Amino acid sequence: MIKATLQKAKTGHGLQAISYYKEGKWDELKKYCLDDVLLTKELFDFGLKHGEIYYLDERGRATIKVDWTKYFESENANNVPMTLPF
Repeated sequence: MIKATLQKAKTGHGLQAISYYKEGKWDELKKYCLDDVLLTKELFDFGLKHGEIYYLDERGRATIKVDWTKYFESENANNVPMTLPF
């Protein structure tokens, strides 16, 4: 979704984070996690602004409609999950 929506790529994958932890590579782990969180935020912000995000399938780029405005309504202020709603 990051690549299809933002034309950006993640710096690694989740299994690398485990290796960084096991090997005590704290700077690499920190960078991976921060990069991942920033890309996730950019994806969320894009979906919030445009009402859709994209993913790649065998036919090319496909659309997922999203409505994330509800996460900013005051009645949900104390009930907002801290993960993307997929």
